Amino acid sequence: MLAGLAASALTFPCEVARRRAMVGAAGERNPLMAMARIARNEGFFQGLYKGYAINMVKVMPSRR
Repeated sequence: MLAGLAASALTFPCEVARRRAMVGAAGERNPLMAMARIARNEGFFQGLYKGYAINMVKVMPSRR
């Protein structure tokens, strides 16, 4: 469970940038530039970890 949460916390900003690029909201093709733009415009945690609580709920039941 702890490994899943740690992996999710590290990769979640990439997923946010990828999702926004798919819908055209990020305005960048380069994922690193998109993450920098999101962090600058919306704040690091507020922008890059938006929706993370729901993701944690999804990861929690995977513990065995």
